[in-house]
Amino acid sequence: RAHRAIQSMASLSLACRELDRVPTDIPGDISTLDLSFNNLKNTDGLFELPQLDNLVLDNNALSSLSLPRLSSLSTLSINNNKIKDLKATLEGIKAAAPNVRFLSLLKNPCCPSVVDGHSEDEYIRYRLYVVSMLPKIRFLDSMPITKEELAEGTRRGHYFGNVARPDSGKKTQTSGSGMGGSNSLLNSLPLTKEAGEGQKGGRSFFGISRYEYCGKESEGNRFIRDQDL
Repeated sequence: RAHRAIQSMASLSLACRELDRVPTDIPGDISTLDLSFNNLKNTDGLFELPQLDNLVLDNNALSSLSLPRLSSLSTLSINNNKIKDLKATLEGIKAAAPNVRFLSLLKNPCCPSVVDGHSEDEYIRYRLYVVSMLPKIRFLDSMPITKEELAEGTRRGHYFGNVARPDSGKKTQTSGSGMGGSNSLLNSLPLTKEAGEGQKGGRSFFGISRYEYCGKESEGNRFIRDQDL
């Protein structure tokens, strides 16, 4: 079936198309691809796109992530899916897209959100683990990576790989002592329930680059980069 897409310059939006698989006729020279608000359960049809810089997979039914080689990819948004295995997901991203600097995993089981009942300490450990796995990361979920997180994640983030265990049926109770007796990182991340109020379907609250979206509630990645300020 032919897909009538919104295409502007090197950007392609296939959002809100009720797709259950990735189309095979995607132009190979695009830099931005929006596949949000569909019914994708996997990304098997996605092929190598050497110029792809931004990939948006928000609001689908992905339980895992399998990417082809995307050496130019810097922005990856996978909000509001069903991804549970954080380690496997990050290992896949590191192998396929080692230059990712902007990543969002909000509203996935692997992302321990305060809004969903997890502790702030769990979320901090999750951030440090992501830094340890993706050393080039500079923006995670709704916040930039701080210098303290970069240093601490590089030093000991690999110890925190079990921060989110969605199948265990219980949340881990942690304290600042689990991070070397310091609450400095905990205090540097003011995560509050208000930050997520009024947001439906894992809606993100940050800004991104210039490309068109389909649907007034499209949740594509909205990271703000220095050159856009």
